[in-house]
Amino acid sequence: MMLSMMQKWAMSVTPESFKGFIPYASPSSLQVIFPTEVLELALKIAKRSVQGGVSSSELPAHWLERMRGAGIEVVFGSVQGLKVDLLSLEERTEVGEKLLEFYFLSQQLDGPLFLDIRPDQLEWTRETRVLKVKAGGLVHHPSTLFRESVQALYRGFYFDDPAATAQGVQLYAWKNTGNPRLLEKMDQLLKKHFGQGDQDSVRFSISHFKESFHAIFEAAKTEKSKFHPELTFLGVMLVTLYLTLESLDVPLGVRKTYLKTITKQPIF
Repeated sequence: MMLSMMQKWAMSVTPESFKGFIPYASPSSLQVIFPTEVLELALKIAKRSVQGGVSSSELPAHWLERMRGAGIEVVFGSVQGLKVDLLSLEERTEVGEKLLEFYFLSQQLDGPLFLDIRPDQLEWTRETRVLKVKAGGLVHHPSTLFRESVQALYRGFYFDDPAATAQGVQLYAWKNTGNPRLLEKMDQLLKKHFGQGDQDSVRFSISHFKESFHAIFEAAKTEKSKFHPELTFLGVMLVTLYLTLESLDVPLGVRKTYLKTITKQPIF
């Protein structure tokens, strides 16, 4: 995979833990971030990763309880990795829906974001139907403002709530929210990325992810806008989510899974 000059520069200053994700980023993405803030966060996350990542004491009891209730176990130790070729079609669907549930719950609950959820960080236990997720590695503790804005973004899309959408879209026009043209364009591009319809049969593709977010980065660059610094790390989590779901190669009920995660605990 050929890297642009901007990507090569980013590779030279990026902590080792994050370098593997740069090829998935649009060259334009490097022009719409706050470099100092993003690099500081990246160094903080990378340092924690070297030190062992998240500890059990950092995971709130309610966070662990909700994950267990969804058939997800956080493992402080090694995992065998997800052996996709050994899974039945039914198991691949179940694993995909559980991983989506892990992602959505991570956005809603007060706890850390596990940024690396690629297959080698997971394990499927056939006997108990439990998806194991390895703790440690790249972990980010989002700010309250960022978490609430991401919650609003998803709520706006899945409940067709314009006010919530407007709150979430501001993450893509950070410190430039007075530009209504930009906010409208971001709203349109994000809806295009999410897709239309009831989302009951979505196949994940990393190439689709790259294409749709390249358009978002280009729009921000044109309007001289910048993204909220924490969006970079949510982007890392999304890349690893897409890579795993693409490897499962099954259609998934995204809306159904999202609604399932909020029925027991409303976002607001």
